[in-house]
Amino acid sequence: MAINERQVGLLAAEDWQKVYQRFREADFQSYDFATLRKSMIDYLQLYYPEDFNDFVESSEYIALIDLIAFMGQIFEQALHTVHFELSTITSANGKTISSSIKSGSVSSGRIFLDSASEPLLLGSSELKTRLMIVSKNATSGETWFFVNDKKNKFFKNNADLPVWQIIRASSAAPTYFPPCTLHTDDGPNEFIDGGMSSYNNPAFQLFLEATWPDYGIGWKPGEKNMLLISVGTGFSVETIPFPKARRFKALRWAPYAIDSFMDSANFQQNHLMQLMSHQRADRNSRSSTDLVSDYFNSLLTYHRYTISFDQKRFKELNLEDIDVEKVKPLDCIDQIQALQRIGKTIAEPINIKDFEGFLADDHDA
Repeated sequence: MAINERQVGLLAAEDWQKVYQRFREADFQSYDFATLRKSMIDYLQLYYPEDFNDFVESSEYIALIDLIAFMGQIFEQALHTVHFELSTITSANGKTISSSIKSGSVSSGRIFLDSASEPLLLGSSELKTRLMIVSKNATSGETWFFVNDKKNKFFKNNADLPVWQIIRASSAAPTYFPPCTLHTDDGPNEFIDGGMSSYNNPAFQLFLEATWPDYGIGWKPGEKNMLLISVGTGFSVETIPFPKARRFKALRWAPYAIDSFMDSANFQQNHLMQLMSHQRADRNSRSSTDLVSDYFNSLLTYHRYTISFDQKRFKELNLEDIDVEKVKPLDCIDQIQALQRIGKTIAEPINIKDFEGFLADDHDA
């Protein structure tokens, strides 16, 4: 009890701003076990030499530091495997809007601070690109689109929200992370992963945000005016061998229903984008729009890069040694190297010609 009270008191007596500043000054140059361990010991020796002075290898403090360093290394690896859905839309004049449903890998919280070391706000002029971040408002049951363009009709409502909180809300996958509370004009609301909606692939909504007059931005559509790049994290078709489905109970149907819904939403969004767009790249999709594309004008140029997570596709890409079932889970942090191989393999055939007319060099020419 005495030890616990002493440890709690160390921070309770401190001004939280000073504690926060000191933590920011910890020299985390990388996130492997050895570096994390050394950084924490150096930090304690510098700021708390009287309170923490037992650095014998067999001491309880060193054991705790070792545990924290180990967990830190695991967490950093997990960040690099968080599945994210990204779409970027670029107009012919070089303007760009990027949409991210789930946060990608971030190695330092400092990326979400402004030049004054204050939390970076969605309405900050220091954000160098337009953003659309999608999250599901569990309190109201609505899907929210957080956009930092001042012309957007909801910009003033969300401009003062910290970017890190919005990303935290957008990545709050149920059962993995708790909901994130955002204080909006309506009061406190709990937000969860944007993938828990029909916008798991945000490509179509991003197009609407950029072009539909009611949203306020008003870019001009057209295959020579707009390029939308959609990057997925892979998809798979969940099958139930006959006749097992009839024996399923509620607990068995629940995960199947969620996976099936998200996959179908992805497929529908991609199908809609194909119907209304010109595609320079070869299509590698589960559907074909050749029979109906003549009925639609090309409202933009569109590419979707993703991969089917099935053994047949892996074999075609010389990845047959990778176990499909092991790389499917959202939290498969033990499969980082396999996921990196998959990503590199998918990226190899991407051709710079797919982006002609929308690159910075094209505008300078």
